[in-house]
Amino acid sequence: MAVITITSQLGASEDQFAARLAEKLSYQYVDRKKYEEVLKEYGIVNFKEMLDNPPHFLDKFAREKRDTADLLNKMYLLFAHRNNIVLHSRRAFLILESFVNVLNVFLKAPKFVRIQNLMRWEQIGERSAAEKIQEEENTRKKIIESFYKKKWDSFSPWTLVLNTHKLGFELSKKLILEANSQVATFDDAIGWQDGFPSIDTIEADPILEKAVNKVLVEDKTLSPGMEG
Repeated sequence: MAVITITSQLGASEDQFAARLAEKLSYQYVDRKKYEEVLKEYGIVNFKEMLDNPPHFLDKFAREKRDTADLLNKMYLLFAHRNNIVLHSRRAFLILESFVNVLNVFLKAPKFVRIQNLMRWEQIGERSAAEKIQEEENTRKKIIESFYKKKWDSFSPWTLVLNTHKLGFELSKKLILEANSQVATFDDAIGWQDGFPSIDTIEADPILEKAVNKVLVEDKTLSPGMEG
């Protein structure tokens, strides 16, 4: 049993890849939509505004944003605690980095490829696609360095870094599946022995856990099998 987090550069086809991977593994797929559903169930109404814009030290909502970020971190932990799950997120890897049975995957591709992908997917021009990629990178940098006090471009949290343009989907998927089969063999004893905790040791916030369970149960009810 294991958890896979998928993060990528914008335009590296992470959405499609993460969903297909979850389907192949028969893991549950969780993306931003599910995160929003959980936080709304918990009572957070201004999720997008608070989490898409990192706080400035003069921002009167800075403390509120940080509190919400802490809540989001707890939510990632609760999703991970369920096991057999693929988390598509630009933050989860930071929270789950230390857990022995979590596979953190970063997908990358050359910028010109990502620009072409955005142009095709969103029917926008080259300049707009390039600007959108740059804006996303700036936002990610601010969020990671502001909320987590880490270098946004550090590769230390990653178990695998894959170039989807060079390797292609099938080989990238094969590499992740093989790595996941190894990570999934780690248990509490091995984890603690090596100095790393297991996701089985995660402590739950009862109210937040109820919201997470409700969203995942409803997801299974609405669509037979795993979302993908």
